[in-house]
Amino acid sequence: MAKRHSKRGNTMACALRQQTALFVAAGMFSGVLNMLALTGAFYMLQIYDRVLPSGSVQTLMGLTILMAGLYIAYGLLDFFRDRLLSRIGLRVDRALSRPVFSFIHKHTGRAATEHAGSALTPLRDADQIRNFLSSRGPAALFDLPWVPLFLAIIYLLHPMLGLFASGGALTLLLLTALAETLCKRPLAEAAVSYAERSDLAEATRRNSEAIRALGMGTHFDKRWMEANARLLNSQMRAADATSTIGTLARFVRFFLQSGILGLGAYLAILGEVSAGTIIAGSITLSRALAPLDSAIAQWR
Repeated sequence: MAKRHSKRGNTMACALRQQTALFVAAGMFSGVLNMLALTGAFYMLQIYDRVLPSGSVQTLMGLTILMAGLYIAYGLLDFFRDRLLSRIGLRVDRALSRPVFSFIHKHTGRAATEHAGSALTPLRDADQIRNFLSSRGPAALFDLPWVPLFLAIIYLLHPMLGLFASGGALTLLLLTALAETLCKRPLAEAAVSYAERSDLAEATRRNSEAIRALGMGTHFDKRWMEANARLLNSQMRAADATSTIGTLARFVRFFLQSGILGLGAYLAILGEVSAGTIIAGSITLSRALAPLDSAIAQWR
């Protein structure tokens, strides 16, 4: 069994390594996207600190045209990155399709009497990997390394704003780690229970005549209900954990987004920052927290 899992793991790793060039391209797209994500903060900073004091319509028009162009570029790059990640998922699925089918074919006879549902586990795993690579999950992973840059920019606006934002980001990071810890065991148990339930369903289907002849229908019905109850219980525990963490994360995010405005206003009253800095700090913080929010959402 261990050798079987090791071989499947090696096949998966090999399929992912074959997409290295595409992963690098996706990472480069992410780098440019995260730079362009600062457009809103830069635009508002210039509006409040240059356009409004000077009353220059020409400057406003120039900044607006520049902002529109940068956002168009952002939208195009984000579109191409999503398409690229979807293609990566498709290529990985194609690379795994033959080994997965070979595994199912080799173990079908054995599974008929032992673990019928387990023979299809590699197929479900391949589908899950393809679905994950086609979702927003990989994009969030590519964006995570840029969080420190956004926090550093906020720190440059004012050290107190930077410390406030860093504390909030650290809190969300801890919540992400907590979600992984709380969900790991229930999800593992759910996977086992799902395989057991599939095995039982397949065994019942294959031996339905013998079960009826021996009067074992009640026994198999009881086993099915027990297996289904274990599966539902594990899934509910995982759902409760992710729901709790998600609620806490939303509270922290809302507090941070409002709190940085309040802190910025306090610093503006003291004359340490401008009105544009308040808005720019809020926008940059929202961008810094976005990958962490996505990471937490992926546990749902």
